[in-house]
Amino acid sequence: MTLKRVLGLGDRLQAVIKQNHLDGLFVNENFLLTVAANWEPLLVKMKNDKRVPKSQLTYWRGVSWWIEQVESHPEWILEMDPFKSVRAQERACQQIYNHQAKLKNHWQGDDQIRLLQQTLSQFNLQTQSVGELAMIHQYWHATAN
Repeated sequence: MTLKRVLGLGDRLQAVIKQNHLDGLFVNENFLLTVAANWEPLLVKMKNDKRVPKSQLTYWRGVSWWIEQVESHPEWILEMDPFKSVRAQERACQQIYNHQAKLKNHWQGDDQIRLLQQTLSQFNLQTQSVGELAMIHQYWHATAN
């Protein structure tokens, strides 16, 4: 993962946010906005340092795969019915909680990513649609290494 490619991930995430008119929401209402806000200091630091820390390479590779998934699954963002299936929502939330419990404190010795994961694990899953939960689950799956 080159610096240019990692910085491009931030741009791609912003493009998804704009394309889906999410800018008007509060940061804590939408996972993509929460991720973008929490990435900002990491991306600025990398830009200033002119390098991607080796300890973060695996994380950004996972993120690259996740953004490809988000870009190719617009239904994750557009699915507006949060209670389409309460059971499906509960199941998805449980899977995400299980991933978070494993990952947020053990991120390969990189303090910045560990802090990022801890912050993202506080996102309120209960208000999300089943489609958005699928996107969030994919994020935690992608950043599991």
